[in-house]
Amino acid sequence: MSLTCRVCSKTFCNDHGIYSHEVQKCEECFYCGYSFHGVKQIRSHMKAQHRNYKCTECKRVFFLDTGRANHTRMCHGISSTSRNGFISELRRCGGFHGLVIDIHPNQEKMKRCNEAVEKLMLFMQHNTKYIIGKFVKGGSLEKGTSIKDTFDVDLVAFINNFESVAEMDKHIDSILAKLEEHIVHDDITWAKKTIFTRKSHRSVQFKITGHEGEELIDVDLLPAVDLRQDRRSIFLEMKDSPTTRHLYSACLTQDQIAFVKHRPPQVKELIRLVKYWKEIEAVDIRSYCVELIVIGLWEEWGKQLQATFDIRTGFRKVMEELSCVGSMKMTSLSKHRVSDYTSLPDPPAVIDPANPFVNVADNLKSHEVENIQRKAKATLKDMKNIDVEE
Repeated sequence: MSLTCRVCSKTFCNDHGIYSHEVQKCEECFYCGYSFHGVKQIRSHMKAQHRNYKCTECKRVFFLDTGRANHTRMCHGISSTSRNGFISELRRCGGFHGLVIDIHPNQEKMKRCNEAVEKLMLFMQHNTKYIIGKFVKGGSLEKGTSIKDTFDVDLVAFINNFESVAEMDKHIDSILAKLEEHIVHDDITWAKKTIFTRKSHRSVQFKITGHEGEELIDVDLLPAVDLRQDRRSIFLEMKDSPTTRHLYSACLTQDQIAFVKHRPPQVKELIRLVKYWKEIEAVDIRSYCVELIVIGLWEEWGKQLQATFDIRTGFRKVMEELSCVGSMKMTSLSKHRVSDYTSLPDPPAVIDPANPFVNVADNLKSHEVENIQRKAKATLKDMKNIDVEE
């Protein structure tokens, strides 16, 4: 596999070539067309947005699948033929139940990650100029859907200095700059390592760990306003506020967490399995989208199928759904009717049950839809052709 720069048509066959070229030569990202303003911004963008291939042994990430393959062969002694996809992982673990056990997060590491996040929250409360009324933890760590030793946290800081989203929006740039300053420049003495990743239009992203040698936790720090109206009133307010609508998502994090967190253990096992499939097969579908697809299918199956659920059948049904993801319209997960507030998007559409304005599948462009469908179909075919002991 190689990549061609769409700005100057030069082709690269390794990670170093891509990164060096982007930093030294181009002012526009040849992956997505993002325009840069300085080398520091190029580095942050490339590392945060386009390293999509992760080593399953040490979690190092790469721009190209060939870069990952070379790394695993040279550093871990694993050839591309010995571990070349999800089916190989099934064989390695002796079947679905073995793989479910293998990808389950280590409870002791999860405990230490939670401790690090708690310390981070205390640090933020006492080291910012803002009055933080409360924190809400989101992400896979809080929802219970982490795989192996990979943990991510959406840390929402509800700031009492602002009474409305519109008021916070007037100060959002300075808020994010101040939060970035605390993370990057303040002395977080208890943290063994802190790496700033990027600043988006609504969050500060960084990696942190409180223990030497531990995997870094991906943290998305989002400022929010504590909205006290009923959900219908909030959605109507969002309908009338298209320019600030994106800032409401953080305010609704608790609803997102609750929708996933209290699902039965077998649902979370299936979510982990599909997340691992997307990682191994390198498909660019959001983790939250995976969670919603699995939960949506679980609810469709009804009590009779739920009572006789087995992980292999559940995984096969998810793959069948992903094999035609381009036509997917999952719009009824919420008790709120989407059409009361906004028009339904074109497929693929998976509407956030906590926010009727958000399609969590909107990042799936045509080439990625084709990639997901192709790999889901290939996995289904391979499942028929192998005899895996359960």
